[in-house]
Amino acid sequence: MWNAAIAAEWVQWGPTTLTATGVGAYIEKASNAGDIPRLILGTAVLCVYVILLNRLFWRRLYDFAAERMRLDDV
Repeated sequence: MWNAAIAAEWVQWGPTTLTATGVGAYIEKASNAGDIPRLILGTAVLCVYVILLNRLFWRRLYDFAAERMRLDDV
């Protein structure tokens, strides 16, 4: 999912290029410019964001769903 979110920020179709603001566009620009420190920074920020989002939101949602949909309570 995260790869699609990054790719969606930068799309090129023939001579037309569409970009959005975000970490994916930042990483793409740093990559095209060969700016390794900014590329590492963008990737690190993305990793921290994904880890925090997974721990703070998706894990709680998963635990809630697992508790709610348990079959041994029937």
